[in-house]
Amino acid sequence: MTTLPTEISDRDQNLSLAHGLLILWSLAAVGASLWWMYDPQAVFFAAGSLACVTVTIPLIRRTYSVLSPWTLVVLACYVGCGLRSFAISAHLDTNTRSIDELFLLGHGPEYFVKPSLIYLIALATMTAAFMVGDAKKTAPVEGGVLIRYTFHRHLVLLAVPLAVVGLLAFVMFAQRTGGFSLDAWSIKYLRGPTSQYSGHGELRFLNNFSAAAFWVVAASFASQRQRVNVTSARGWILGLFALNAIVMPIYVSSRTDAVFTLMFGFIIMFMIRPRRLPIRAILVGAILLALMSAMTFLRANAQSGNVADSAPAAIKEAAADALIYNRNFGDMETASHVINAVPDIIPYKNGSTIITYVVAPIPRSFWRDKPVINVGPLIGYYIYGSKQTGVPPGFVGDLFLNFGFGGVLIGAALIGRLLRRFERWRIKYADRVPVAFALLYVPTAFVFTQNAVNKGIGAAVFNSIAQLIVMTTCLWWVGSAKSQRRVSPAQLEDPVGRPL
Repeated sequence: MTTLPTEISDRDQNLSLAHGLLILWSLAAVGASLWWMYDPQAVFFAAGSLACVTVTIPLIRRTYSVLSPWTLVVLACYVGCGLRSFAISAHLDTNTRSIDELFLLGHGPEYFVKPSLIYLIALATMTAAFMVGDAKKTAPVEGGVLIRYTFHRHLVLLAVPLAVVGLLAFVMFAQRTGGFSLDAWSIKYLRGPTSQYSGHGELRFLNNFSAAAFWVVAASFASQRQRVNVTSARGWILGLFALNAIVMPIYVSSRTDAVFTLMFGFIIMFMIRPRRLPIRAILVGAILLALMSAMTFLRANAQSGNVADSAPAAIKEAAADALIYNRNFGDMETASHVINAVPDIIPYKNGSTIITYVVAPIPRSFWRDKPVINVGPLIGYYIYGSKQTGVPPGFVGDLFLNFGFGGVLIGAALIGRLLRRFERWRIKYADRVPVAFALLYVPTAFVFTQNAVNKGIGAAVFNSIAQLIVMTTCLWWVGSAKSQRRVSPAQLEDPVGRPL
């Protein structure tokens, strides 16, 4: 009961921040509209600002929590539609990146108007579906479960074989794609322009165990009374599991996946043992940004052989590349290219890019004619003319590619309702079984949202189900009735008042 004023204060601060963000993006939208009168290219920032206004609206609810999966939608939109659209409208080219080469492909602003409207309608539909029924209150389930130490010990022991399986999958993946070398840091540059794409989906699937192992260890350590410090043995163990979890994303040059894997681990720890961590949150964000920048810098240097004295400038540009000058985060421009390309350049797929994920775990050695699972290479080849890299379409582009405008509306509404269902699930059960719930909620709700926004529907369904299967198996193996005892909500605190 003593923490109630603090919780109310935090909620009021979050509400004030949400109102501030809504006012900021509203003013940006108005300013961009005036800017549009003098520069037609300002239409990108005008549309991007409206997108940010749309996704910010749910944040002004008094019951909103940062642990909602909608937070990922907001972050992706702020980067992919807000910051990126401003860079496009302001013609902010860099020494190594061209706005036209990355996003416009020689097209004028009028080329993007109609598909941008479709994108905005999709966001508005998803937002409305997420907020429908908001007045209905979801009461937490009374009572809770304390997990005994034996549960945590078994959980950590189980993480070891999971990590080993994931690491072996990565080693096999690296061997099949040319081996690991800093001279060819990214797999994207190991394929020649005439080589055939092979995603090795079965190895990528098995490598999911590495992320699961990291999350399991993070949950186990967070649920115990000892703090995890960077210099402690627990900190080193957690760091090793984290490194093992992101080695595959680093190798395949997927900066977004690496950062979100680490971020989800911290979210799991925060769900189990909430703390007020404004400074730590900033530091974690800085570390994640530095990680993305370092990955981009190493890949660029390995490819171009830049000298060491250009490192500061290269790292500075890498930070911008990691957030703005890329085609991640489900940006409006990529979706616009997909919408304009269908059906003249790329025919409607009628759900095939989603359904094919069912056969992703089947090795290509067993099925020579196995279709390409990831839709990114298709988009990269037909729209961007790339034979080496893929471009994720995001949920709007993926839905339009498969089902047209009607599919975008229905799909956006379904995604919004599913995210709302995830949030109700958290409100109802988060305090009942903190460890088990965090290990099910984050790999399901957050993995689905991140993949849907950044990649597409098929990747979202497949990856979230894969992680859910792994986590459910872990909890089923170690979680028995004998290792748990039921307690009242008042007992769900340790001697220093922190929730277990």
